[in-house]
Amino acid sequence: MKKVLFTAFTFMLSSIVLNAQTVTGTIVGIGTDSVGVYARPSADISNFTPLNVVFCISIADQGAGNPTTAELQTGMKIYTPNLVLDGTVMNVIENGRSYYCFNLVDNTNGQTSSWLTTTTNVIASIRFNNLGTLGATMRLENLPEGGSNGFMSWYVAMQGATGEGGDGVLTPTASNMFFGTSENPATNVSGGNSFVPLQTPAVLPVKFLHFTATANQMDVILDWEVAGETTSTSHYEIERSYNGKDFAGIATVAKSNNISKRYNGTDADILSRMASRSLVYYRIKEVTRNGKAFYSDVRNVRMGDQPEFTINVFPNPAHDYAILNINLVKTGNMFVQITDASGKIVSTMNTNGMKGGNTKQLDIQSLQPGSYFIKVIANDQVKTSRLIIK
Repeated sequence: MKKVLFTAFTFMLSSIVLNAQTVTGTIVGIGTDSVGVYARPSADISNFTPLNVVFCISIADQGAGNPTTAELQTGMKIYTPNLVLDGTVMNVIENGRSYYCFNLVDNTNGQTSSWLTTTTNVIASIRFNNLGTLGATMRLENLPEGGSNGFMSWYVAMQGATGEGGDGVLTPTASNMFFGTSENPATNVSGGNSFVPLQTPAVLPVKFLHFTATANQMDVILDWEVAGETTSTSHYEIERSYNGKDFAGIATVAKSNNISKRYNGTDADILSRMASRSLVYYRIKEVTRNGKAFYSDVRNVRMGDQPEFTINVFPNPAHDYAILNINLVKTGNMFVQITDASGKIVSTMNTNGMKGGNTKQLDIQSLQPGSYFIKVIANDQVKTSRLIIK
């Protein structure tokens, strides 16, 4: 069901390939009077241009106590930079509930967004002056065929996408629309409405502002800083891997009571347990009080030798997965491009890199067997590597 049609538009990401992606959503209380609507992709989506995002918030009908659409529109802030509210907030009252529908469309300003699996991807926030009263019945909705006005749904579409919904639609049709706790298991496929009630911040991971892993003689020093830490965070765990895929915990770091949420740890004498010039991988796991786990990006360190800007990919030849290691002399932007033997671009990625080792898992399951070339531009340099897919 297409929410809006465009007669003219400009897209910046025609080369981005979004294969079999889905995006689920949730609604979270933020502060004393606002809620946030968040997106969680099934895999990282970098530098994309959304065409259309539709979401619908409902509450138990309060009669004269219902918020007005003008109040909600005034108290709305959109965080996805190229989206704007199309028209006004739509209101439908039926079956004892008041539904507020928001249709966000591309404003063609050329800006892009990135939604990652490890970050809190807020689409918009809306202020409800009497949230304390309304929160108990509030939920993010998806009704069959968009309900009575066609907009009572959770719907994400973007250029170049081949998601579960088809036609650029990344909202799932064969699985639940939402993430969080107590979500309704019914889906559009079964004909029922799907929804998730207002969540506490515990459903969202912290945002890792930075994470570095640096060799220091025989040791590796790990340093990270987070934002969005709440009372739901229990502690952090440092995890190590020797192959970039299989990780095990090596240390636990208690949650800090300081205003500054900067943490560090040391993997002591690691060089004595591995061959010189071998790679070792690290990631940080946030553990919540209800046992959920959220992860940082992966960093790698080459022990015994610290080269400047280098890249390597393994396993090579590869079959199901491939890991790209990028070692930077300074923090900066990294642009990664994969081309086939004919020179056709099959995938691109634009992301921030930290000084030292950066590790990215490449999605190669959709690629045919053959020879490919990986080009990385970073620190004003270009490096290439060949990858064979069996």
